[in-house]
This record gives sequence, C-alpha cells and structure tokens, in this order.
Amino acid sequence: MGTRITRLTALLAGLVVAACTPSGSAPSAGSAGAAGTSATATDTTHPAAAPAAPASGARPFAAPASPSNPAPITVTSSTFTAGGTLPTSSEFNGCGGGNTSPQLSWSGAPPGTKSFVVTLFDPDAPTSTGFWHWTVFNIPATVTSLPAGAGSAASPVKGSKSGYTDYGFSHYGGPCPPNGDQPHHYLFHVYALDVPTIQEVGPQSTGANIMFYLRGHLLAQGSIEGLFAR
Repeated sequence: MGTRITRLTALLAGLVVAACTPSGSAPSAGSAGAAGTSATATDTTHPAAAPAAPASGARPFAAPASPSNPAPITVTSSTFTAGGTLPTSSEFNGCGGGNTSPQLSWSGAPPGTKSFVVTLFDPDAPTSTGFWHWTVFNIPATVTSLPAGAGSAASPVKGSKSGYTDYGFSHYGGPCPPNGDQPHHYLFHVYALDVPTIQEVGPQSTGANIMFYLRGHLLAQGSIEGLFAR
C-alpha cells in the first residue's frame, strides 16, 4: 500500500512539472531558484500588452511648427514712447488708474497676413510665470491700429475677440505692480497670422492657450515696451 502511494505521488509530481514547462523545453536542476534571482529573466508565456490607442479627438501635444524667421512688424504708440513710462491713464483702475488701453499702430505685415493678435504681458510680475493683461485675436488684416481705450470692449474692433486675462475677465486690465517694485516691463506684442481666425480659442482662452495655437500660423511679429512702477 505504501509503495502504491509513493508511485502515485511521483506520477502526479511529473504531471505538474510537465504542465508548467513550456513546449520544447525541459526543466533543469535549480531552475526554480534561478528564476527567482535572475535580474534579466523575461516572461515568455504572457505576450506584452499592446499600446493604448489615443483617445478620439485628443489634442496634439505640440502646436504645428511656426516659421523659423518671422518677419518684423513695427509697433508704435501715440500714448507713450518706446521704452518710456506708461501714463497713469493706462494703469488698472483697481490700483487708482484709468484702465484705458494705450493707442497702438503697426506696419510691415507681409502680404499673406489674414489677421492679427495683440497681447500685453508683464514678465516681471511676481507669479513665476508673468501676467497676461490683455489678449485680442481675430483682428482683421485691414486693421493696423487700435485707438486708446479700445481694450474696454470685449471686441475692440469688429470681428475681433478678447481672451481671458490673469485678472479673470475678457478685456484690457492695466498695470498694477506691487508698491516699491522696480519698474515692470510691459510688452505690447502684435502678431500677423496666415488665417483669418484661430478656431481653437475663445473669450475664455488664456494668453498661454492663445500663444499655443497661433504658433503654427505666425508670419510676422513686433512689439513695443512701456515701463510702469508705483
């Protein structure tokens, strides 16, 4: 009886080893220990999972490449001189100013221009990412200036739209640097695009979002800088 049990146990052990051994290979002495300690062992019994397909309608990770050398645009203002101090009239009304956007003019856009984007950005704001004071997009190519105060409207000129500023509204918001700071540099940029509208953005689009989508359509750009301190 004991002999039968011993034989049956051995037979079952052999069946288990055979079932767990890949076809065409034989177990070797010490294989169980080696499998547990090998740093380069590969699982050959389970195929690697296929990479997940991108979600339908997912946005690209990068905007199309823009021209490497966009043409220059000349930007001027009758409100202030380039590199000079912005008037108090342009200061944010929450800081005691008139919150009136300066007059801007531009020239030199290439023939293929179909629209313009105008932005006001303060790189010196104590946010680590700067501060967007004003963004206007879909400005028709026939428009080459904005009068003083145009920024108070959500649509400074017919067909255009204002984006979302870091103040939390969609119109011009003037300078308001912390008291005692060195003069901040306020950059008024004008961008010429090869499309009449940027389809992907709207009134709730931030400055960073607008800049992301205009990159692939940029033909020319220019800027004028004003300083302001309190």
